Amino acid sequence: MSEKVSVGGSFFGLAQHPRIVRLNSQPVEIVPEGILFMMSNKDRPGIVGHLGSVLGNHGVNIANMSLGRDREGGEALTALNIDSVPSAECLAELEADPDISNIRIVQF
Repeated sequence: MSEKVSVGGSFFGLAQHPRIVRLNSQPVEIVPEGILFMMSNKDRPGIVGHLGSVLGNHGVNIANMSLGRDREGGEALTALNIDSVPSAECLAELEADPDISNIRIVQF
């Protein structure tokens, strides 16, 4: 069974910088270049700090971040441009959190 995904994009500024501005009906601002880390998560205090700590502990640097949510305390989408692909151990540590799901790595 295939999963359907909807994506909306736009160009910004005189230099026409591309951005993904909607992903599955959620507003975001994602720079479509390099390595993109995406995950679904419960919107709760501390999730951004936890994510940053786990990635940092595994030597993964965050270059850009976009957060979106459907409502306070609801479902959120986190998208990061990162400098390197996270290790399997790093991803397993994040996936162990019950509030994190659907981690995807996209390379442009």
